[in-house]
Amino acid sequence: AMRNSSRTMRHLSISQPLSSAGEKRMLFRDKPLTKQTSRCMVNAAVFAPRNMRTYLCLFDRTALVMPLASHFPVALEALRVNEKELLELATRKRVEFLLPQSIDRYPVSFVQKVAEAAPDALLMSRRLAAATVVDARRRAPILYPSLEIDQRRRLLEMMYLTSPSALTRALCRELGQIWISSEYQLHSRGAMATPSLGLAPILAAIFKEATGKEAFIELYSAGGSVEWASAIRATLFPIQTGTFSEQAACELYASLYSGIPDDPTPVTYGGTETVVGDLLSLDDDAPIMEVEEAFSKADLDRLSEVIKKIGDSSLNATTLRAAIDEMNEKVHAFEKRAEHLERLDLLTLVGAVSAAAFGDQTAVRLLPIGAWVAQYLLSKADPSLDPGGRLLDWARGINAWTTGDVVLVSRLKKKLG
Repeated sequence: AMRNSSRTMRHLSISQPLSSAGEKRMLFRDKPLTKQTSRCMVNAAVFAPRNMRTYLCLFDRTALVMPLASHFPVALEALRVNEKELLELATRKRVEFLLPQSIDRYPVSFVQKVAEAAPDALLMSRRLAAATVVDARRRAPILYPSLEIDQRRRLLEMMYLTSPSALTRALCRELGQIWISSEYQLHSRGAMATPSLGLAPILAAIFKEATGKEAFIELYSAGGSVEWASAIRATLFPIQTGTFSEQAACELYASLYSGIPDDPTPVTYGGTETVVGDLLSLDDDAPIMEVEEAFSKADLDRLSEVIKKIGDSSLNATTLRAAIDEMNEKVHAFEKRAEHLERLDLLTLVGAVSAAAFGDQTAVRLLPIGAWVAQYLLSKADPSLDPGGRLLDWARGINAWTTGDVVLVSRLKKKLG
């Protein structure tokens, strides 16, 4: 994999276009990077990630920036999986690995096992760098212009003369440094070069010129994660510890980086782990393979929508807690109504109609016809007739005076139970 990626970069010249925007990119070689595959990215190189069960409940695939060898045991503990389980998830195409640094910095024995069992799950440094440059060219073409050296110099000169100021001087200085060093840095450092060739140094220089404060380290770290996630079409889970969060920096960087109409840089999820765990009553140590097998792709897509809706509508931890409690109350109320409806079947219907024909008013009061239709027909319907389950969940929901989202959460909780 390393030889192939090196050969790709050896022939890379950023003064020429790399690809058209309409191409399907084959980074993880078994499947093109299209919007049909939901993917999240977690930078676990140094900082501890979240519980792996959170990611499995929301996305088809989880792209982990491979933990460095010195942090690998800590990462496994945070993910609540062991090495064997993580390898099995890779073979099932649920986990992929990004290796932006030199391979000797990673747990080499584990990388070898992945290379043997699931070679398509590895994305090496130079290939990731090439993909990031392709994506950056679409979103911020000024970073890698298809211009000769003299043309670049004249462009910077025109930019400064058009609006001479300290901020413009800082912008031109950083762009010039990026253009001068980009080819050498990409060839020598691979994907680790892309954060210093993106928007991070430009934003940091402008910020310092305006405020006198340094912000390069924060923007460099956030920028690398945002750019890599964007290159593989993944939603980014920002680094978050007890005392530090990259959420705000990542959201700022992503908003400035989204330069393509109808193709925004994937946004982050707020409070996701809390929502997933509390809604599904998910045990932190639930058997990982049972969690992986519990949900269909359609369930993942719909649950992701529900989680994001709750997270985006919550301004702080208090409102988030209130939204989760409200949803759980609705789920509990629906399940109580569903228990009552489970007693209805075709014989109940026949018996009630017969009794009503002979004047027994008690039996008539036990027969809500809509409830019978929903329970008898819909609860026993073949799920393959409704891909995604939206229609059946909707019908069961309106019969119990609730929404399809509530039915979905209830159904998934039972799968995990």
